[in-house]
Amino acid sequence: KDDEETAKVFAEFVASFEEETTVPKTWVKGKTVLNANNKINEENKLEEKDRIYQPQMKINLNKEKESNINEQNNKNKTKKRHLDSFLEELKKEEEMKAKLGKQKDDTSNYEERTGSHDTGDPETTNLYIGNINPMVNEEMLCKKFAQYGPIASVKIMWPRTQEEKDRNRNCGFVSFMKREHAENALKDTDGKEFMNNIMHVGWSKAVPIPPKPIYDKKIPFSTGLPFNAHVVSAPISNLTNSPSSQSKGRLEVQVIQPEDKELLMLIHRMIERVIKYGPDFEAIIMDREWNNPKFSFLFQNNSPEHVYYRWKLYSILQGDSKYDWRTESFSMFDEGPIWCPPLVPFNDEYLNY
Repeated sequence: KDDEETAKVFAEFVASFEEETTVPKTWVKGKTVLNANNKINEENKLEEKDRIYQPQMKINLNKEKESNINEQNNKNKTKKRHLDSFLEELKKEEEMKAKLGKQKDDTSNYEERTGSHDTGDPETTNLYIGNINPMVNEEMLCKKFAQYGPIASVKIMWPRTQEEKDRNRNCGFVSFMKREHAENALKDTDGKEFMNNIMHVGWSKAVPIPPKPIYDKKIPFSTGLPFNAHVVSAPISNLTNSPSSQSKGRLEVQVIQPEDKELLMLIHRMIERVIKYGPDFEAIIMDREWNNPKFSFLFQNNSPEHVYYRWKLYSILQGDSKYDWRTESFSMFDEGPIWCPPLVPFNDEYLNY
């Protein structure tokens, strides 16, 4: 009996393959279960219906790639602009350094051309003066340094080109008669202010020293004007950068009493005789003593001795006494220079005729 049932089941199994199917084939989606009648399970159909549809975003790969390229280019341009700015700043700095270096070299060459270097000579009395105010002239420089001793020579290197003028400073040299005076001047003036400029003072190569100083604080500086008159400029605070500002000053004649006792006595005796006998006596003496060095004060009109002689004679003729006189400035001639008398000394020993 068991064998018969087994044979019957096998026969049905074989027959299932030989039977033609009239039901059309159906496309079945994944996860879909078909029932025995080859139909979609209603449960699966309901599940598919209730599912929310989520559309996928369509991405244009070409546009995205193009956008990335543009963004990268913009970044590169920004980086390039920053780099260009940085390079321009470096270039400007280099140009500025080169310009400053050129100016420094020009200044060094200018100072070298003027002989400002120190040769190490222990006997030199010549000082180099740098950073001089353009308004300072040689007479003012002499007066500044003459307080340390007699001056042998003075020279300001005036600018010759527009480039030198644009520096708005000059340099020069002051040579003393003695080394010790130059040493004192160097110690006291280097780095000090003179007419709003800080002076740079140092040793320079030696120059020939004349037999007599050209400037001494006791002897007026020779200007070449009648009676050795000096041009007195406006006060420093009123000076302008215009070179013509100094030309608006007045002429002054400084009267200084000679220190030579014998010469002073001779001048006083001459004044006494001229007052007593008139100007003819002066003419006679000048005719007789023209070759006598003792009477040189009558001929050298710019010498301090002649200035003192001419003032003292005028003072006595105006009513001043031998031992006392007016010390106010005055004009001896119309439209002439202003005369500045010396102070009345306490000791009038040398005023006796």
